Amino acid sequence: MKRGTKSPYSMDANLLHISYEGGPLEDPWNEPTSEMWRWSVSPELAPDEAT
Repeated sequence: MKRGTKSPYSMDANLLHISYEGGPLEDPWNEPTSEMWRWSVSPELAPDEAT
């Protein structure tokens, strides 16, 4: 979801989290894309120890 491109998602951000809706996410069998990770990283890419 780069700026300047039309996103198929609707985002609602507050102090605790960002909610995404729309597009491929409406089908629960579809996994979120890497673009969904805004404030953190996926567990697979996270370091093994706290930083």
